Amino acid sequence: MAYILINLGMAERERLESNASEAARLLAGAIDRELLGLSFALEVMAVSPELRSGDIETFDSQARQLSESLGFNPVLRTPQGQQLVNVRRPFGAPLPATPFETDPKVLEADAPLVLDLFQGTVSGQPLFAVDMAVRIAGEPRYLLSLSVPATRIRDIVLSAQLPESWTVAVIDGKDRILARNRGHEEFIGREATPDLRANTRGNAGTWEATTREGSSAFGAYARTSAADWRVAIGVLESELNAPVQRFMRFFALVGLLALALAALLATLFARRLARSATSLANQAHRLAEGEPVVRRATRVREFAEIDAVLVQASGRLRAREAELKESEAKFRAIADTLPQMVWSTTPDGLHDYYNARWYEFTGVPVGSTDGEGWNGMFHPEDQPRARERWSHSLRTGEPYDIEYRLRHHSGEYRWTLGRALPIRGEDGGIIRWFGTCTDIHEARIAAEEREIIAQELSHRIKNIFSVLGSIVGLTARSRPEAQDFAADLRARILALGMAHEFVRPRALETAGDGQASLHGLLRALLSAYDDNGRHLSIAGPDLPIAEGAATPLALVFHELGTNAAKYGGFSRADGRVEITTSAQGETYHVIWKEHVADAPPSAEAGADGGFGSRLIDLSIRGQMGGTIDRVFETDGLRVKIALPIWALSRAARLRRGV
Repeated sequence: MAYILINLGMAERERLESNASEAARLLAGAIDRELLGLSFALEVMAVSPELRSGDIETFDSQARQLSESLGFNPVLRTPQGQQLVNVRRPFGAPLPATPFETDPKVLEADAPLVLDLFQGTVSGQPLFAVDMAVRIAGEPRYLLSLSVPATRIRDIVLSAQLPESWTVAVIDGKDRILARNRGHEEFIGREATPDLRANTRGNAGTWEATTREGSSAFGAYARTSAADWRVAIGVLESELNAPVQRFMRFFALVGLLALALAALLATLFARRLARSATSLANQAHRLAEGEPVVRRATRVREFAEIDAVLVQASGRLRAREAELKESEAKFRAIADTLPQMVWSTTPDGLHDYYNARWYEFTGVPVGSTDGEGWNGMFHPEDQPRARERWSHSLRTGEPYDIEYRLRHHSGEYRWTLGRALPIRGEDGGIIRWFGTCTDIHEARIAAEEREIIAQELSHRIKNIFSVLGSIVGLTARSRPEAQDFAADLRARILALGMAHEFVRPRALETAGDGQASLHGLLRALLSAYDDNGRHLSIAGPDLPIAEGAATPLALVFHELGTNAAKYGGFSRADGRVEITTSAQGETYHVIWKEHVADAPPSAEAGADGGFGSRLIDLSIRGQMGGTIDRVFETDGLRVKIALPIWALSRAARLRRGV
């Protein structure tokens, strides 16, 4: 009998330890769901058309609507940390610069990152945040954050309704206490005990813990997957040993009574066990069916404790169901507040959710586009391409990104941008897809109109170059003394025309052989002097160039090539020219080196002071803000050119106002 009771006590201890470990794992999962929800809300806000177009005031209004409905605090900053939007201050009010040491990591990441506990500069409250970089044209333009009070994590801990005698703490990646079920305000921000830090290095586990007061305890922990946080639970040894001690006292009492009433007690106890076991079986069945379990009276203490556990488990299950419904309601509130059309699918691609914006835009009945019905909403010409892209994303797990025409409720097909990302579980498998559709019709039409105008302008400029060359040629026929000058002038006009050809509209999209880059421009300009690679070599990193940079570069290297053909590396059969490029910080270096045996003195004399040299200096120093140095070596001319990288790019020049 004593052996059985001791085993029951040990089994009860093991159950409590198992419950503590399971509670740590479930709390880590609940925190992960909260962080994933915040990350998704952040990703949806990042594709706001107002934000991407630079309309910060309108985006501020959207952020305030989201904050009022959900309690989040969106913050928009520059990559240097200057706050642009903070819903805790009126729009236009002075905002502080709040750079974080994690900003470089956020700017490099392709997905949102969770930040550890910090003190809010504006609110003065302990906060944590989810940050991500907003990329526009491939470059990080903003840092977007959702700052959340640490009490939100404490509320998740309290919602688990764990025994009050247990100690539950959430530790962030810097080993600081982020939330606590007891004494939260006292302990938040304090460093975790050395015992806890040393024994919670893995993903989950247990250890023989010691409390801050020096008492022995059982410790269990689990690590979250969305952030480097840990949930730690401590249960005092005195509480774990209580069942064994209780069973031993019960055994002593039963032993004394058994001396006088063995037969009667055995009969009564057997009946009591049978009734209690039947009652517990019914309770367990109700719990399995999802029905509420209420406390039932029983005279067997152990069964009463088991009954209490079943009642407690039923309450937790119903609380989690209510929490799940609340979470779903929050998600729908977020999705319906956003200006984009939001949708989600099962892992195999069947659509099962659309927000209100989808039905407002399309005008179709609710539920009519679930499953496979979504593809029929797009233009017939776009449907095969949309189906192929979607199938590819489902097979590979790669993000879905496409522009297609979606039928508006007016009957018009409007251009929209469709994007979707997979949500993965702990094992890495896809558990859901979330996507958005953004109306880009006006922007698409405007871009097509600009493209037509740009192509027409490019065609007219090319005609102007041809007319200029013809005028120079006709004029030179009647002036023999100007033949050499005219030939040089026509060559320079030809170089300008070739530079324009490299940067004509859509050049970067249509050229796949190095055009619209410096190396491509050099090969085209100097190809007439090369003989299957015998006289010209180009090495080093290449960079794209815009039309503003192509014109001066074409004139510079045309002049260098012409001089090399007269005096230097292109003037002899055994001569050659080596061009080497390199990038150091924000400066791009180009070295022109001619190799020719017994370089004639005229090469030096003809390289300084002439119109060509002045043209080169004006192009490099005056137009592009660079430097140029000429060194005459025994085997030929060496020219060193240093250019700021911004001078090769249209966007960078616009930022400098040139």
